[in-house]
Amino acid sequence: MANWESLLGLPLEKALDIARTWGMEPKVLVTCAPRRKGEEASAVREGTMRVIRAREGELTVSVFPDGDPRKE
Repeated sequence: MANWESLLGLPLEKALDIARTWGMEPKVLVTCAPRRKGEEASAVREGTMRVIRAREGELTVSVFPDGDPRKE
């Protein structure tokens, strides 16, 4: 049985691999935080796409900056 909550926090590709072992190909929704002041609308955010919400057949992901944010 699929445990969708177990995918929370995982990188997108790993979460998709796990879902595929369950015989599922979930829909992926991408979201992001509001732009910072002066940031262009087309700015590409770098980091790792991680699962922030998981429902049966659907994953919501967002970009998390790589590295330790406490050091920035």
